[in-house]
Amino acid sequence: MTGVDPSSPATAPGGRDEVERLVRDALRRVVDPCSIAAGVPIDVIDMGIIKAVDVRDGAIAITLRPTSPFCFQLDMIAAQIVAKVQEAVPHKVSTEVDFAADWDPEMMSEQARARLRAVRPASQDPTRPH
Repeated sequence: MTGVDPSSPATAPGGRDEVERLVRDALRRVVDPCSIAAGVPIDVIDMGIIKAVDVRDGAIAITLRPTSPFCFQLDMIAAQIVAKVQEAVPHKVSTEVDFAADWDPEMMSEQARARLRAVRPASQDPTRPH
């Protein structure tokens, strides 16, 4: 997924594209715990938390973009990412948090924003302009 949007589909079966597809599928099984608390479970890709995924030489490096510099769930999210990706592919998996990367609700997928808007009043919804 080097230089590839982690939410985009793979371009060809087998090899690197197959690994990238498996990684993407595994990341979709990791749900942001705060979205669960809000009543709208959203995976880390649709949440916009995944900044980059680099697949090379039998290793996968995943860079996370926290929704807040004060997020106390990052270690748990990172551990779940490693576990789910290693279940999917026999590669060494590492995660890194880029605290310099700013996150905002526009980084969420449109589908995730729509799901959140459906259950939250506009005054409490960070994805709607006030």
